[in-house]
Amino acid sequence: MLRCFSLVVIVVLSACTERGGTDAVRIGRMILDQALGEELETYEPPTRERLNQIRSALLALGIGDRDPVFIVPTAKNGPYLTYLDTGRRGLILQGGAISATVGLGHDLKGLKISKDDPVVYRTPLAEWPSVIKRVYQYRVRDGEDYIIGLTCQFSRGPHAVIEIYELFFETVQVTETCANAYRTVTNTHWVEPDTGFIWRSEQWVSPKLPDLTVEIVRPFNQGR
Repeated sequence: MLRCFSLVVIVVLSACTERGGTDAVRIGRMILDQALGEELETYEPPTRERLNQIRSALLALGIGDRDPVFIVPTAKNGPYLTYLDTGRRGLILQGGAISATVGLGHDLKGLKISKDDPVVYRTPLAEWPSVIKRVYQYRVRDGEDYIIGLTCQFSRGPHAVIEIYELFFETVQVTETCANAYRTVTNTHWVEPDTGFIWRSEQWVSPKLPDLTVEIVRPFNQGR
């Protein structure tokens, strides 16, 4: 059974610019500049020591193959965590799933989930269902809503030790293939098998946007 849509409205990352790098790079710099009190002349991946100076939960968000944006939680509304940068741009997570994007041009406005969706509800990997359903909701220019319903199957892959800014995590790579009669999309999750915690994921959010990559630099329960 699918649960109700979560309709969320936030301000999110701007589109790319052709000169001077991407807005995503600049937003990442803004977070580090504000938190660490310095200016970055060129983009370089920050060290864990420098990131530890940001006393908050922290996500690294990648848009396609671009440099990551570092965003922090600013609000919690039930199961929904809002992550924003200094310009009040970000996203909303429900568990490990991206529930909304705004400002990217073809945005996800809501997500309808199955009650046993293990990406949303943390579940030990051995207990993940084989099939779940999701419905993605969008709004076109005339204000009308449209939806894309997908049936998703999980396929467990190899064990993988992943690095997230100098910390290493033992995970299992899980491929999620979601399809309907018109499209097939793939999500990938790196899952801590005993707890079901997703440290890294690559998620499809819209037919006209690149996949988004979320890395948990510091989990919310260890932040503020």
